[in-house]
Amino acid sequence: MAKKEKEVQKTTVLDTIKNVNVPQVLGDIKDKVIPKKKKSFRKAHPFLYILACVGQVILLLLPLAAWLLITLYIFPVERSGLLTIGGAGTFLIGVGLLNLTMRCFGKFQYLGCATMLCLTVGGMLTALASLMVYTPQITRHFDESMVSSYMLSIAAILFYFIVYGLVFRAAVQRSLRNRDISRWRIKKLKKGGLRNYWWYADLHEEMGLGAAYSLNIMFTVLFFAAAMMNVFFGWMSVFRYVTGGLLTATGVLCVIMMIWSLARGRRNNKFATWLGGILWILLSIGVTGAAALMTAGLLF
Repeated sequence: MAKKEKEVQKTTVLDTIKNVNVPQVLGDIKDKVIPKKKKSFRKAHPFLYILACVGQVILLLLPLAAWLLITLYIFPVERSGLLTIGGAGTFLIGVGLLNLTMRCFGKFQYLGCATMLCLTVGGMLTALASLMVYTPQITRHFDESMVSSYMLSIAAILFYFIVYGLVFRAAVQRSLRNRDISRWRIKKLKKGGLRNYWWYADLHEEMGLGAAYSLNIMFTVLFFAAAMMNVFFGWMSVFRYVTGGLLTATGVLCVIMMIWSLARGRRNNKFATWLGGILWILLSIGVTGAAALMTAGLLF
């Protein structure tokens, strides 16, 4: 009898293990460890929330600190503007890592396109700076003015992308909301390819976005061309007018987009109020003017 009871217990345990729904268990663990809302996690685990915030700050600054430690102390090199390029690249990598860790707290502070751009551009800048810093023969082919122009170009590209995502796209979505289009519907129609995500193609065919649709297409195409040309060829004097011209044209479109955002989205968008909108427009004009002067050779 005892042997039969043991066999029954063994089969019961084996059946229990076999009947375990592994995806469901993993999903339950994920829901407990990674909650959907940041506020609920903060209230439920205040100490862990503080540790998580500290860890995010460390991830943000760790690549930059590692770059400075390597170039200044472990394998010291001559201090120049190239160290600044590498520092900017490693900081962008840190921003990308920060965005990835913020995903653990839900959708807050997380933008897939921004994370991808930060990691990609940051990695390219860091690799380029490392190559030029530790291979002095390469730097002989570049003068200081072109290095300065390159740094300004990268800064302008990042500024345009931030303004595009923070102001223009927010104003477009706010204008759609003002037309009684729900967030769920906007989110649904943004799926289905890059055309829908970047340009709201299905929304435009159904609702008609007007000038915002044309501005969006022209800016994204020009921005991508300017970013690629400046990242890969921005330090070569042969491509100076091509890269500078693309950057200036992108800046002009950026100014027009800021004016549109101020006119259409200022009522309900805190980033496009009259004061904030005018500030964004002035900043865009300043960056575009600097790009134009740089292209003409009057700045550096």
